[in-house]
Amino acid sequence: MLSKKEGGLSLAGLTSFTDNQIKLLSKHKGDLSLNGLTSIPDNQVELLSEHEGELSLDNLSSLTDNQAKSLSKHKGKLSLHGLTSLTEKQAEMLSKHKGNIFLNYIDFSKLIEKYKK
Repeated sequence: MLSKKEGGLSLAGLTSFTDNQIKLLSKHKGDLSLNGLTSIPDNQVELLSEHEGELSLDNLSSLTDNQAKSLSKHKGKLSLHGLTSLTEKQAEMLSKHKGNIFLNYIDFSKLIEKYKK
């Protein structure tokens, strides 16, 4: 069973998962790459927040507030390179994440300007 495999696990070619599959994958010990997902239900993100290790969701271009809250509880590196925007509320929630977060395409200039004043 893949969830019992140790080491990195990349399932980038898959574009959707059942809740049960996500529950099993959340128990995987090692890096988990689900970069084929372009969207994911909130309840599945909550399940993935229990994963310990690097979690890569690089094909998501946006998050819901509930997803940001769930991901803030994740323990390990969090890769969200595909995100193109974050609300202030989502950024605040993700700031509670303990570990590195990788974001490539977010323009934080407006948010930074707000806090400079």
